[in-house]
Amino acid sequence: MQSSEGIAVFVRGRQRNLHNRSTLVSKSRNPGSVRLGNLSLLFLFAVYPSFCHGLSSSDEGSFTSYTSKGSNCLHAHSVSAGDSCTSIRLSSNVTQAQLLLLNPDLNCKKLNAGQSLCVQGIPPNCKKKIRVFRGNNSAGGCEEIAAIAELTPPELLSINPGLICPDSENQSSVWSSSREVCVARGPGSVFIEYMGASGKSISFDDMQAVVNASKAVFHVALGFVIDYDRDGNYKNGTFSKFWNDDLTPASAKAFKKKNPGVRLLMSLGGDSLWVNDSLTVDVDWLDPPDPEAWIDNAQASLTGLAELYNIDGIDIDFEHFPADYSVSNSAFTFCIGTLIQKLKDNNTIGIATIAPFGSVMPQYQDLMANFGDLIDYISFQFYAYDLPTTADYVQTFRATTLFFDPAKLLASTQINGTRSITGTQFRNAVNLLQEEDGLLGVMLYDADASRSLNFAEEKGVLALIPGPYDGSLPAPTPPPPPLSQGNQEL
Repeated sequence: MQSSEGIAVFVRGRQRNLHNRSTLVSKSRNPGSVRLGNLSLLFLFAVYPSFCHGLSSSDEGSFTSYTSKGSNCLHAHSVSAGDSCTSIRLSSNVTQAQLLLLNPDLNCKKLNAGQSLCVQGIPPNCKKKIRVFRGNNSAGGCEEIAAIAELTPPELLSINPGLICPDSENQSSVWSSSREVCVARGPGSVFIEYMGASGKSISFDDMQAVVNASKAVFHVALGFVIDYDRDGNYKNGTFSKFWNDDLTPASAKAFKKKNPGVRLLMSLGGDSLWVNDSLTVDVDWLDPPDPEAWIDNAQASLTGLAELYNIDGIDIDFEHFPADYSVSNSAFTFCIGTLIQKLKDNNTIGIATIAPFGSVMPQYQDLMANFGDLIDYISFQFYAYDLPTTADYVQTFRATTLFFDPAKLLASTQINGTRSITGTQFRNAVNLLQEEDGLLGVMLYDADASRSLNFAEEKGVLALIPGPYDGSLPAPTPPPPPLSQGNQEL
């Protein structure tokens, strides 16, 4: 729904899972947020000039647009022994999210010496580029390019890793010849599916049929790990696993060995914990009396679980906060953001995702405002809302981009949900968002419910998701000779 000021307002109306004796932790997923205005502007100029015959520009500059899919990697980093994604991004002055955008199948936990990573360029899923010709005396820059492309400057920067907007003093030197700039994202290749939280029987072997049907960058999120014990007592950052006991460390490692491109995540939090027939407790975020001690406990326990299960990343899905919660007074942002940073810096994880929604959006917006560069994907729980038609779904997705970076936002649905669209209607929404909005990917909840349906939803969705380098372009052409003053014809 819309407020009188035109800002989308989301009302929490989650569908809570029914509990049974075998259910340990249940989940509900909903939307989180990145403010586009806060997107980092710390980009290097990434796109070298490329030559184009028969085109000219005036002193006001000109823009020639064309459509293509694929990557123009303009600067690569050759991985050396001891390199990590943290050291690479720091030495290349890019963020982790930009590394993933340029290298969508990157697994930071599996870097190999000699591996080549793109650190500057146009991402593989760029759908439309414009070639920009600037005269020596021209003005404009990123604002003008963004206006031509009907984008905001932050949107332009978000899809062009390495692009820096010139200031007026340096305008002529930076834009004195032609540049290629991405102005529209094509569909991304991210797929995430949750499993293990319902108490229903499911194994990694069951997921093999889904993986076999996929060209996507495939993630399995295990639910859940929480800092409670099985009696519902709070453990102050010491996390334990609560997913299906069939998902053993040995079977996880065997699954990863058979499918080296699959990434395993563990999801922190969830909705509620089944203790016994008469007691189900909400999994609450509780501000620790000593945040540093909580971080130390969390880092130690999660590192142990990551090593045991060969985990690649974490998902943040805390859904309950105290009634008197205040962003300014809570330790949530500091604790979670610092935890992610430590786990990434120590190469314990390579991926971090979040799962905010309605009433907890302020918490996750604050997390993104302070640690957004470390968070790679946003799994918005669209199925928590009444969205009975494809049009309703698409409208709500687009409204959500007011709060979350669309370059990180995933579409989602629930296999056994009743509130939002599934099946053909959902696939129609995905297809439309891919074509018109450059949808990054899809999250499904969950495989436990889909197993008895032969994973029909997954197979239908995966048929729409391209591989990470489908349609990639060859390397860009060499730079043209410098333009002479007053003669800008190429």
